[in-house]
Amino acid sequence: MEPVDDDDDLIDWAEEYGVLIGAAFGLDKSWAPRGRCRQWDYEDGDATFRPSPWHVASSSVVEVAGEPVSGRELVKVALIICAGCPVQWDCARYAVRGMMQAGTWAMRITFLRDLQKDQPVALALLDAAEASGVSVQVAVDAHRASVDKALLPA
Repeated sequence: MEPVDDDDDLIDWAEEYGVLIGAAFGLDKSWAPRGRCRQWDYEDGDATFRPSPWHVASSSVVEVAGEPVSGRELVKVALIICAGCPVQWDCARYAVRGMMQAGTWAMRITFLRDLQKDQPVALALLDAAEASGVSVQVAVDAHRASVDKALLPA
């Protein structure tokens, strides 16, 4: 892959990287075009929204419409949009299986990293959430709360 020089190159690089991850882990990404993140309008008048809320680190500060915005706030925007996405469970499963280490995959990246430690449990959780119509974030929050409670002394 070639060096990333601008935002368009970053988007192209991310797509190529996704193809490589899919091939390496045998993952299907046919669900991705139906994602709400794919419908994100990067242009709003004269303001450019890049990187997208899904491609920003929560610890960063980026410029949106000429104003500094914390990455943490953009991640919150992404998560709100993810909560209503019809493919959020596919997205989360892809990130668990593909061992994604950055981005927003229907949940906070720190939560994703925790789920990646036990993929069978994580995938079962996501399957049950989808079957029940429970958002990824609600399911993951409930799972984390039960795990945290189990660690407390009796």
